[in-house]
Amino acid sequence: MCEITQRTSGKIILSGEHSVVYGSPAIVMAVDKFAVAKLKENSQNSISIILKDIGTEINISMEEILSFFELSKQKYELFLEEKLEIKEVLNDKTDIVKIVIAKVLTQFEVDIKNGFSLEVFSELPIASGMGSSTAVISSVLKCVTLFHDIHLDQQSIYDLTQDIEKFHAGKPSGVDAYISSYRGTAKFENGKGEAHKEFCLPYILVDTGKPEATTGEVVMDVSSRLKESLIWNDFRNVTLDFSYAIKSKDENLQKEVIRKNHNLLVEIGVVPSKVQEFISEIEQNGNSAKISGAGSHIGDNAGIVLVVGQENCDDIIKKYGYRTI
Repeated sequence: MCEITQRTSGKIILSGEHSVVYGSPAIVMAVDKFAVAKLKENSQNSISIILKDIGTEINISMEEILSFFELSKQKYELFLEEKLEIKEVLNDKTDIVKIVIAKVLTQFEVDIKNGFSLEVFSELPIASGMGSSTAVISSVLKCVTLFHDIHLDQQSIYDLTQDIEKFHAGKPSGVDAYISSYRGTAKFENGKGEAHKEFCLPYILVDTGKPEATTGEVVMDVSSRLKESLIWNDFRNVTLDFSYAIKSKDENLQKEVIRKNHNLLVEIGVVPSKVQEFISEIEQNGNSAKISGAGSHIGDNAGIVLVVGQENCDDIIKKYGYRTI
């Protein structure tokens, strides 16, 4: 019986979250934390999906998966017509895995082999800006294609991951799908990425908690208020300055630009007040910090905060009830 294991790294956005949706560049970096998928062939004509992180397991037939895919495509079209919210397209935690399986079966017109069990788990915090969902999509995609003797290059993995990601993210920029496929550090703009000099300053990642709004909901909220705003030019300039600072190894400029980026994120309303207070204390302590990901326009949590610098901030993190990852 065939057994396949694939893993995909998460990411942090160093600069350019939100503005990348409007054609501005983003600097993104893969991290050494992964989503893992393990596929085991069985003699049944059905599929078991096991999500270890949340203790969920379902058994489903191939026909049910294909039927679900067609229904999900119809719901996504209703989302594009602004008749549904993106959170109404998929309802269950296993739904995105079903989409991946159906996408492979339909796009490549494969002869269905035996069934299989698919176990998925992630080291990445869910819905916190580190690309956990995209890493799961990519890992499952690689397992299912290899199971059917389909060998994809990096560009094909990116294209398919991006196409699947829209079912839960709405209108994703592609930055998560790109870095999950190519790894390293990259500059991403208008759907295209290129390798970038690595970010080398000391940093930690602080988990402020799962945001109350999904990435898709935050992106849509910002779009409804600021789609035509000139503020995206400011984001573009900050990211270009950050790119220059990395290439020139100017540590002070890198930290200064991170602070400017944080201020812009506050201005567009995606950094909750509690997180703003936390970052203010981090800055007073001599470091720089910003959210890495969509953040949230509601609630107290913003997912991951990138803290850059050498000053110890354990006491501040503890004070706010956060944790490092």
